[in-house]
Amino acid sequence: PYTPLFRSIVALQDLQKDIQWAIYERKVGTVEPVLVDAVSRRREWEVQGRTSGNTVVNFAGEAGLVGRLVPVTITAASPNSLRGEAVTRVD
Repeated sequence: PYTPLFRSIVALQDLQKDIQWAIYERKVGTVEPVLVDAVSRRREWEVQGRTSGNTVVNFAGEAGLVGRLVPVTITAASPNSLRGEAVTRVD
């Protein structure tokens, strides 16, 4: 029932997902400036934002961070986004 074109598209999407995940995994351990744009839809204690490369990053934070640029240590990668922790200052 699946056409060759359909199978080709699915294979291409799988390849792209693998490439994207590999790129995101290289970010783990780095600190990225993240512009917080919203409170998470899934977790009320979490916010989401984007890096300068437009990559979505989710991390624990409050609604007051929306609109702010926050340094975030990237702790995990998935095919569609990154997870992290806000960097706390030690003065």
